[in-house]
Amino acid sequence: MTGRMQTVWPVRLVSIAALAAGAIIAYRLFVAMTTAAPMVTVGAAPFAVAVDAWTARAFVANWGDGTVSVLAPPTGQVLRTTVVGSHPLALAVDERDVCVVVVNGTVDDEGYAHGPGSVGLLDARSGRLLRTIAVESKPVAVAVAPRTGRAFVVSARDAFATVPGVVSVLDMRRHTLLRTTAVGLNPGPVVVDDGIGRVFVANIDGGSVSILDAGRGHSLRTVHVGRSPVALAVDQTAGRVVVVNQDDDTVSVLDARSGTVLRTVAVGREPTTVAVDERSGLAFVTNANGFGTNAGSVSVLDVRHGAVLRTVAVGRGPWAVAVDQRRDRVMVANGAASWFTPPTGSVSVLDGRSGAILRTVRAANAPPMLQMAAGSASVSVPNGSGSPLAIDSSADRAFIASGLTGSGRVSIVDLTQ
Repeated sequence: MTGRMQTVWPVRLVSIAALAAGAIIAYRLFVAMTTAAPMVTVGAAPFAVAVDAWTARAFVANWGDGTVSVLAPPTGQVLRTTVVGSHPLALAVDERDVCVVVVNGTVDDEGYAHGPGSVGLLDARSGRLLRTIAVESKPVAVAVAPRTGRAFVVSARDAFATVPGVVSVLDMRRHTLLRTTAVGLNPGPVVVDDGIGRVFVANIDGGSVSILDAGRGHSLRTVHVGRSPVALAVDQTAGRVVVVNQDDDTVSVLDARSGTVLRTVAVGREPTTVAVDERSGLAFVTNANGFGTNAGSVSVLDVRHGAVLRTVAVGRGPWAVAVDQRRDRVMVANGAASWFTPPTGSVSVLDGRSGAILRTVRAANAPPMLQMAAGSASVSVPNGSGSPLAIDSSADRAFIASGLTGSGRVSIVDLTQ
């Protein structure tokens, strides 16, 4: 078996009994020092964060108690806590339909995924649960296509990747399930190019990317990439899709319209996540370099030409990345633990044009590693719908959830400093 990190779903947890009531800690950046803001309590084990700039709300999926906390940026005040379902682990905002899609996983007492999953639809203004829709088993990720009014929920179906996964296509205006489309083995990350109407699903054990039509949800093409594609990002301006191949230590650059693999580029050791700054045309690929035992790095990639421009050292165990398009800043959450190293949290702030590191900020600890069933691999949190890192550019804040730790914190970082 490999030692790769996979996608967001919890399959067998390090310590379910350790999950306790979560909290949010806000940290304000200063040039010469870091100070902590007051603590705000949320649900147990905050696992993923999404921001709706239109309603000025942040939504935190609390894996441990089946709730979503609704926060008001920039202070992080908890406005409401809504019960959504079993183990929410991913969420996405549909700003056009003013709705939040919450993916609820289903696990047994030992942390194994099984049984049917569900999706909760929340009113993004009030945080009220509007409807729950049943989907296929082991749902792991979600993405929204606002122009077509569709949401795409990825279900792996099987914890051991013995059967192909599926994508459930939801009509966001009628709140109904339209169809289910087969994809590859052990699918996880999903992204949408809303401009050309394409959906890209990474099949981790299949070493491929499934391309779907964003309107009807039909499968258009399957493209073979490197081994263990664990993360995706779209650059709509350049018309490219960047795919992180963890077991190959490479990224594949695809033409978004045709799906053709244009080039494969070597990056750092054990790449985990990726985010794109469309203003600068750069992709930022985090490299674990030993899953928490060594200092991590970020490979800065020219998306259009597929060349690595530089590699930047960051903290230990980088496990999430996001871009502030407004300020051309890149936030890298460090601190993923391994079996031999405790989680320690920090955020590296990079210049979105040069890739140069600007500062490092103290933040909440990262989630500990999850262990796959049968000891096959480790699991980490990728970018995308299950991401514990989200940026609200209008409020100049970044939200970073600590995940499955006992304290369960989210750091709120001031981006203006």
